[in-house]
Amino acid sequence: MKLPNRLIITLSYFAGIPFAWSTDTLYRGQNITEGQSLISSNGTFELGFFSPDSSTNYFLGIWFRFSPNTVAWVANRDSPLKNNSGILNIHNNGSLALYDSSERIVWAPSSNNTSIPNDLSPILQLNDSGNLILKDQISNTIIWQSFDYPTDTLLSGMKLGKNLETGFETVLSSWKSSVDPSEGKYKCKMDTEGAPEVLIWDQDQIRFRTGMFNGKSFSELTQMTTYGDLFTFSFVWDKDEVWYEIGVKSSSTLARVVLNAAGILQRLVWDHDQQIWNEFWS
Repeated sequence: MKLPNRLIITLSYFAGIPFAWSTDTLYRGQNITEGQSLISSNGTFELGFFSPDSSTNYFLGIWFRFSPNTVAWVANRDSPLKNNSGILNIHNNGSLALYDSSERIVWAPSSNNTSIPNDLSPILQLNDSGNLILKDQISNTIIWQSFDYPTDTLLSGMKLGKNLETGFETVLSSWKSSVDPSEGKYKCKMDTEGAPEVLIWDQDQIRFRTGMFNGKSFSELTQMTTYGDLFTFSFVWDKDEVWYEIGVKSSSTLARVVLNAAGILQRLVWDHDQQIWNEFWS
């Protein structure tokens, strides 16, 4: 993956707007372009522009700083930039958008369809969990967050599931290939037609099912409880929602669940000593 230069700056997009800078925060009227980035306060995650190896396309994404080729989230996965002239900006009206060199919007979060009150002061912040949050700076009210719109990766604290009242669901979808983050043919989602279980779909065919949750693990994924001293597992099923979440017991444990381009669901944990991702189950 071709990464931007390590210069970390936030510039004013509109003339006359006072300069204000924070490594993990973008303020209204500021922008991020090639060579600029946000870095979570604990130094684990970085938001910026990247280009996969052997590709001429550019994407806005979040990756692990200690493993730059490990991309956890992609904003414009199905609308690649054709060059490195993208601009991410919070407008004065509070909307967030990614533009190409022709000033055409190539990606915008769902919050842009909602009227943002004039008295809100929106900021964009990359927090220590890898969640990119658009929120009101004063009240901390969340307007939009990337954890609600995952790509192929489930991070600690993210929920995989469905709101039974609104129908909104969080779904993992694979990359098309290891160098193309556009949506592939595999999806991982919570099935709520009967007793909830997680399914992996190959287009319109079920490729794998986890079985029901038994209080500790899904019946077909008993190996997921290995190394229980490192992880927590949560499952909620009530009249309003059903979701599953994997957490870590220590902030020093860095883990992710990924649905790869071959349709394989993996739990991977970072080995600090060997500087590699170890597979705990798949």
